[in-house]
Amino acid sequence: MALDHVNLAAFLRSLERAAVAEASRAAESGAAASADGGSAVVAGAVAAAAARAAEARVASLAAAAGQLVLRRSKWFDPRHSAAVVARTASLGFTDDRLLQSLTGRMLARLNEAYSRDLLQLLRGLHQHAQRSAAGGAAAVTPVQEPAAEGELQRGGRRRRPPPQPYAGPPAALADGVAVFLLARLPTGRMPPENLDGLLRYLRALSGRPVGPQLCAAVQADLAARLPIYAPKPLAGVLAALAAERRALPPPLLDAAADQFAATAAAHGSGAAAGRFLAAAAALRRHQAPLSEAAGGPPAGAPSEWLGGRPGLLQECLALMARDAPHASPRRLAQWLQALNAVGAPIASLSAGAHPSAVSAGPSAPLAPSSPATTAPSAVALTATASSFLTAHRRAVEASLPALPTGDPLRARLRAGYDGLALPYPAGL
Repeated sequence: MALDHVNLAAFLRSLERAAVAEASRAAESGAAASADGGSAVVAGAVAAAAARAAEARVASLAAAAGQLVLRRSKWFDPRHSAAVVARTASLGFTDDRLLQSLTGRMLARLNEAYSRDLLQLLRGLHQHAQRSAAGGAAAVTPVQEPAAEGELQRGGRRRRPPPQPYAGPPAALADGVAVFLLARLPTGRMPPENLDGLLRYLRALSGRPVGPQLCAAVQADLAARLPIYAPKPLAGVLAALAAERRALPPPLLDAAADQFAATAAAHGSGAAAGRFLAAAAALRRHQAPLSEAAGGPPAGAPSEWLGGRPGLLQECLALMARDAPHASPRRLAQWLQALNAVGAPIASLSAGAHPSAVSAGPSAPLAPSSPATTAPSAVALTATASSFLTAHRRAVEASLPALPTGDPLRARLRAGYDGLALPYPAGL
């Protein structure tokens, strides 16, 4: 196979599409066998056998392509290095030598990279790391290829060494990403979605803080470009700053809350809402030392901060209620944890009580001229809270049959309901 780096990346992309098509055909053949009068057990066995055969073919081709990439890695630029890492992760083929080589090529030519290239690389490496940690670096049937000089075995052929689990990124990767962000953020051209992803995967892969210098650059970008931040990247960047124990200036956190509330209905999700509330609660707690050092009034609790922003709470509850039917048990537990962290009075709201804890608070009054920050009526907020609680209960009850009695998620869900002073859903 005489393929250059461009064609190798294209081949892996085509192989990824073929793998999806093969899996779809295998499922259709099993369904057809069942529809023709065969038993469900036989149909399932046929579909499983077809899927295993397809996976073996794809794995063999991915291994062969990976070996060719490894031989030609010196020609790979950032775009194609990232693409190969992402495609092999999608195909389920992990080899530490290949990943380390492509990571090295990315670092060697980092000045040529776009933020989307670096994000694709980090996302792919994170998937490889998860697969290796789960023992997913399964042995692939060795593929016979033309041997290089000095590597011949009996019969003039050689066997490719088995793939190795991913050993993790080199320390230079975290430093390189930090340098990249420090150089690119001041230009104001990096999409917020890419910044969110880079921070998330950088922390996940390196396992260490990103440092105060990078946090300051991220905070400056947030302050300068806040109006273009959609709910998801806004929540993600705030979560990254909260994880670094960054004390965000109160006016910036207030402006971020207004921006989230203004864009939530059109672009938000339940996941972003939960993440935003959890991050806001942590950032509010981190503001206390900053307020004391500045000689100003002490920062109030997260519940007091939320009390002056009923519009934010209503938008977040509406998003979570909308997405609850399709949320995983882990996501449902995370939402309860976020609401507890920010001190949301869900019990009183869902009971129809007057939301005095929400309609007033120590924060500065919101500007009535801004539609995004105008406080909703008590009736609307109460109805939204009730809808969220109903949707959440139904989602939990629907997911309970799949959760064993001793599953830790059950304990997390119970703790969430206890913290909000709410009765458990049926069966929990």
